[in-house]
Amino acid sequence: MYMDPNKYPAGMLVNNPDKVINTIPGQTMTTTGDGIFSRLQAQMPHDPLPTRTLSEIVGRLERLELENKFLRLKIACMEGKFSQEEVTNIRKMMMSQDEASVTLANTIIENA
Repeated sequence: MYMDPNKYPAGMLVNNPDKVINTIPGQTMTTTGDGIFSRLQAQMPHDPLPTRTLSEIVGRLERLELENKFLRLKIACMEGKFSQEEVTNIRKMMMSQDEASVTLANTIIENA
């Protein structure tokens, strides 16, 4: 069956699947499984990130949060909110094993 290209321009969707035409010369019709998405998947790496356990992810998150707090403390020192001695003491509190010291250091940084 011939379809007039002026009536059905390239890329136009046809509602009746029996009358779907290929508007790109030199290519055959593809099903949804063989479409552009499957070609993109074939070019992408299978697993870009290595598989990590939950404990590894939690550990990484805790380290990033600690680094973020140290950076906030450094910024507060640059702004003149803390002296270098106070920053040193707060850092020691953050690295302490005493939970009360860590909580107090977090509160000081958040309120700075």
